[in-house]
Amino acid sequence: MRAVRFAMGLPAPMLVLLALMPVLSAAGPEPIPFPADPAAAGGMQPAPAAVAPTPMVAELLAAVDEQERLLAEIRIEVGLTRSASRRLELHRRIETIKRDTELQLLQIQVAYARREGRVEVVELLEAAIAQVTAPPERREPEMRPSPTAASN
Repeated sequence: MRAVRFAMGLPAPMLVLLALMPVLSAAGPEPIPFPADPAAAGGMQPAPAAVAPTPMVAELLAAVDEQERLLAEIRIEVGLTRSASRRLELHRRIETIKRDTELQLLQIQVAYARREGRVEVVELLEAAIAQVTAPPERREPEMRPSPTAASN
């Protein structure tokens, strides 16, 4: 369930990186082979024991857990606040926490990719970091006809 909550709140570039996570992390234990038909093998097989996450995954999950804790605190305060300006301030804080966590997740992955000598992955991750940290593109406002001019 944690993995689903983790993935749902991430932008598309992060989901791509999550798909690469098995490639980025150290090789884990071999999967446990299950027979195609458990009944033919003498009954139901016991569930496999939980596998401890790799150090990188543990760091990623710790960062996400911290983000969830901070966001829960802020959401409580949003619910209790009547001031529109304070709510706006809290929503901006939520945006900042999410962006900072995204950067932290990318930086953790960069550190592990560097240690493993995965130059291509490091370049991909650094491009994602640059995209997150780049200031938003400024556009000139468009001139639109007024609603009254269109109806005449």
